[in-house]
Amino acid sequence: MKKEEKSGNMGATAFTIGIVIALIAGFLPANLGGIIVAVLVVLGIAVGIMNVTDEETSKFLMASVSIMIALFTAGSAIQSNIATLGIIGKYLWGVMSNINIFVFPATIVVAIKAVYALARD
Repeated sequence: MKKEEKSGNMGATAFTIGIVIALIAGFLPANLGGIIVAVLVVLGIAVGIMNVTDEETSKFLMASVSIMIALFTAGSAIQSNIATLGIIGKYLWGVMSNINIFVFPATIVVAIKAVYALARD
């Protein structure tokens, strides 16, 4: 197996694990928050480093920024209606926050790689 395939598989695995953790963590008690945030950030960095090729950079950045904007917008709506939504709103907010925490570091890493590639050219 080529080195690219190995890192691609590890990146895909890190992405899948990150999404699963973000979803599950939305339903866990808040006292685990620090540990979960740290794991999501590390996995996000790993995804940004290992899983996005130069050819995929533009698509990834567009998709990840779109996800973050959508999560922020929906999160604001949920927070302003949290009393009405009750426990469901709390869990939705938790899941969306965790996905955002996971996607953000990957986006930053890929954006920095893109700026470096532009500066290099």
